[in-house]
Amino acid sequence: MTINQTLTAKILKYSLWGCLYLILLVPLLVSSKFIFPFITLKTIYFRIIVEIAAFLYLLLALSAVHYRPKINQLLWFILGFGAIVFLTSLSGVNPYRSLWGTIERGEGFLFIAHLIVFCFILSQTFKNRSEWLTFFSASIAVSILVALYALGQKYGVAWVIINSAGDRLTSTLGNASYLGAYALGHFWLCLLLFWQRKEIWWKIIFGLAALFEIYILFATQTRGAMIAFMLTLFCYFLIYFITLKNKKIKKIFLSGLVLIIAAIIFIFINKNAAWMSHGPFQRLVSISPHAVTVESRLYAIDSSWRAWQDRFLLGYGWENYNVAFNKYFHPEIYRDNGSQIWFDRAHNTVFDVAIATGIVGLIIYLGIYVSAFRILLALMRENYYHNFNPSLAVLAFLSAHFIQNIFVFDSLPTYVMLFSVLAFVAFLASEKKHSQQTAAIKKPINLYALIVGFFVLLALISNLNLKPAQANLKGIEGLKK
Repeated sequence: MTINQTLTAKILKYSLWGCLYLILLVPLLVSSKFIFPFITLKTIYFRIIVEIAAFLYLLLALSAVHYRPKINQLLWFILGFGAIVFLTSLSGVNPYRSLWGTIERGEGFLFIAHLIVFCFILSQTFKNRSEWLTFFSASIAVSILVALYALGQKYGVAWVIINSAGDRLTSTLGNASYLGAYALGHFWLCLLLFWQRKEIWWKIIFGLAALFEIYILFATQTRGAMIAFMLTLFCYFLIYFITLKNKKIKKIFLSGLVLIIAAIIFIFINKNAAWMSHGPFQRLVSISPHAVTVESRLYAIDSSWRAWQDRFLLGYGWENYNVAFNKYFHPEIYRDNGSQIWFDRAHNTVFDVAIATGIVGLIIYLGIYVSAFRILLALMRENYYHNFNPSLAVLAFLSAHFIQNIFVFDSLPTYVMLFSVLAFVAFLASEKKHSQQTAAIKKPINLYALIVGFFVLLALISNLNLKPAQANLKGIEGLKK
């Protein structure tokens, strides 16, 4: 028994689009019914939607040749990273923890696999830049809602969750560092949309949105994100200044470079001023090797380096950083009682990946960025007027994200943002192939296979998501008694 081909393909396509757009809502989800209100609901929701999307994509790919996988070098690196995470999880010190993750982070191999599936599906689903720009516009819209919620915290709106980080904004992400990284990424996405949209009113909207993202970024007082922003913005203006031939526009970008340098000098000259102690730059100018946070990061890096040498090739397995840190623990980290924290992350993604997957995993992880950079640089050279502005904005996004991750680590909202951009780069690498493909139907979907697949999907959702969620809910009930 078969189903009408054309109607089926349309239903599957738009249902799949709906799932991908629903994933963008992840940052908004919070529930105090779970032990970790800012993490658990996001993770469960994300995994369920990705599983539904995978089912829909499989059906769509079977019915329409246009949606069959087209894998390029970047996607191979991403798939390879998933494979090495799986292999090192099995060979690591605690395979169970590596495969399933922890209740606090929810980032075991299961989570990484869902991220990679999301990235892969996204790279194959949208077939032209217009569809991608609409998707990123929706992502920016969600980021504005997250930012407005953060303002609600700042000004004490009654129904908004109380900010737990003092004068640093956290919004629905629950952590100022996460919000800073999220705003940083969306600033560059705003720039991407600014250059890609031709209508002046769209340029005004995305220009204002970019300024709002900058405000939120600095309001989080996240040093890593602020440093990444200033470095990439400086390089962004510098590249334009070097490459542009129009002397008038060159002067504009030169003015931007001078303004950035002057602003940085002004901030550090006035670092001891009274007004600086209450502003968003206070944490930035207080950076010192002797600062409590900096010291704890340096101790963690030292522990990471020493532990990595013990399992240099394949690491300790995903989510097992605590074992490495405990093995070479620095007791000095608790010198100032109450001011420093226990680490289950190196607060440096390079070391996190190295400890978890060894040098093999680190090479593949860095290969993802190198491959993406090569694609973008090639596009910039290939068709300057069509590709330069958007490619440079995406290049700045990836550079900023990598730099800020030297000081912290990803959360689900920033993972979704990052893998969406990587999927876009993968699409750009195969854009000509996408445009040349036809939407020919190969064969109709077998109804019996559809029914079997549907019940497999239900089993996955139940066992991988609903049961863990139920256990989490019961756990918090127990804590209340």
